[in-house]
Amino acid sequence: MIETMFALSVAHFSEATETDWFRDAARLTAFPRGDEGWFVRVPDEDPVDLPHDLAECFALARGSGCDWITFDPDKEPLAILPVN
Repeated sequence: MIETMFALSVAHFSEATETDWFRDAARLTAFPRGDEGWFVRVPDEDPVDLPHDLAECFALARGSGCDWITFDPDKEPLAILPVN
């Protein structure tokens, strides 16, 4: 099986989102990307209380047919997404 990955800047999510959603393994499938950044599985549907910053990232990834997002500290932010 081949899965696709969307690359986004870490600037597109807040510190609170990182703490509450990436570090809590029960909420999302997320893995640290080395010392900085994350690999995050795009869920089929957004959890009810998903933060707005992450919901926009997931919507963009889903719209592009991607299964994962890599949040990369070296990636330039996209103008179509908010920056935190």
